[in-house]
Amino acid sequence: MTEEKWSRVVDLVGQRCLTYLLAADEHQGKTSLTFEELLPQQLAVLDALDSILPIGNEFDHEILKMSAVATRLGCPAMANGSSWAVTLRAMAGAYFATVTSADSLALHLLRLLRDCYALLLLPGGHPMMGAQLAASIFTNPSNREFEAAVLQDDDLNRLFPDVSEHSGHSGPYMSPGTGGTIQLWGLSEKLINAAWCLARLDTEYPSEEATAERLVGVLRDFRKIALGKTVKVPVRVGLTGVQLPDTSIVVDFTDSLLRSVDERDGWLTSHLGIGGKLSGETPEGDSIQIDYAGDVVLETTMDFKIHRQSFKDEWPMDLRAMQMKLDEKVELLRLALALATAESPLLVVVSWQATFHPFETSPKMSWREAHRNSKLVPRRLSVDQVDGWRTHGHKVLSLPMKKVEIAVRRALLALGERNMSEDILIDSVMVWENLFGSKLETGLRVCGSMAWLLGTDVASRKALRRELSDLYELRSQVVHGSSGLKPEEHAQAIRAMQLALQALRAVAMDHPSLLQLSDGGSRSSHILLGGIANEEDA
Repeated sequence: MTEEKWSRVVDLVGQRCLTYLLAADEHQGKTSLTFEELLPQQLAVLDALDSILPIGNEFDHEILKMSAVATRLGCPAMANGSSWAVTLRAMAGAYFATVTSADSLALHLLRLLRDCYALLLLPGGHPMMGAQLAASIFTNPSNREFEAAVLQDDDLNRLFPDVSEHSGHSGPYMSPGTGGTIQLWGLSEKLINAAWCLARLDTEYPSEEATAERLVGVLRDFRKIALGKTVKVPVRVGLTGVQLPDTSIVVDFTDSLLRSVDERDGWLTSHLGIGGKLSGETPEGDSIQIDYAGDVVLETTMDFKIHRQSFKDEWPMDLRAMQMKLDEKVELLRLALALATAESPLLVVVSWQATFHPFETSPKMSWREAHRNSKLVPRRLSVDQVDGWRTHGHKVLSLPMKKVEIAVRRALLALGERNMSEDILIDSVMVWENLFGSKLETGLRVCGSMAWLLGTDVASRKALRRELSDLYELRSQVVHGSSGLKPEEHAQAIRAMQLALQALRAVAMDHPSLLQLSDGGSRSSHILLGGIANEEDA
């Protein structure tokens, strides 16, 4: 073995996969090696690798090259029937524990994972395509046994009612946001890739043991889903606009948490082309730079189930509701930061979202071009602002905010997406109306309720009532085509937005009982008839 051959092998399989094949994790306790550190048995493995791997320059595209590498490593070795990857690692002196499981389906999957684990470590894979495991799986006896066991399993075989000469057993399905056909011949590969992706939520390069643990969980959830049950699946949401004051800070929202971006997230976004930096200055005069791909990640979950049917006229409402529930949670947490800083509201926007479930080979990804949002202003949160975000987040997530969902959505639009002063004003006053409007006497009710809610005494409420009425009239002129806003009136649109956020904060944090009332008219009547005053006196 020469250094030239060493370089060729490293180029083809990468350091992570190579150190696994050489059992360097066991012998040297390392995840990367140099040529000089190799032991005699590792040099022998390198010679074998060099003889079975393809010549890199014979391929026109990187994907074709990596597919050929995966095929060579994943196919069975002549000696023992295990894949070449397992055979080579054993030659290097690695210890393999016997794969065991009381569940026969899990046992077949775990044996397949053993043979193809090294392929998961290969470089150059596309996160939205999953690792190329076909060569290791489809020629493997455990895969044939797995497929036969699925067809004998009354819980799982219902997913594959159709049989075709060319595609084998398959069946249609619909899930929250996705759908299509699930095919038995690709099921094991799908589940193993799903388990690998889930394991990568904990560490960038999970071990075989960690992936195996996830695989057992994936199979368990897959069975529940096949039975028509609802399961919780992990979701990651990248947020941009702010940074936490320290990367060690974790903000707990009971069923979700917020943390800084770290090495676990890069593989999800590196291929999206949404990165880039935005520089700014903090109020204290310090320089700050945010990443459009997000500096903060929300870890949460969503409900997931399927319908065993093809798409017809429209997506089933219960599946749409699952996605909508997740979207509402993200909206409320974005709102919580704005409420915590309502006098000078801070903006955080969604950059990307990844949903992990066993009916997809890779995470279901969606993303937005945050760099097109001209309203982003880089900010580093203070500890007090983080505490405020946590407090307001807990509160809004615990309340029936569905009753004022239009107010929530319009407030976020005014804060984070509207650039024209007229649009900011219209959306902001729509927040007022959703909170306190009615069919009759809308202006009187809305402005009176807002003044009572936000004022502290008779004088401040009178002054606020006049200001609110002027803004309301200005909105009416814009809506009914009398005039647009003059440049000097932009500040009034911003003021309307601040009042909208302050009103939402007052309702959520100080008077949540208002959200128990049926509509804006009931809320305004309660306020104007002294309901809040009586609560305060009590």
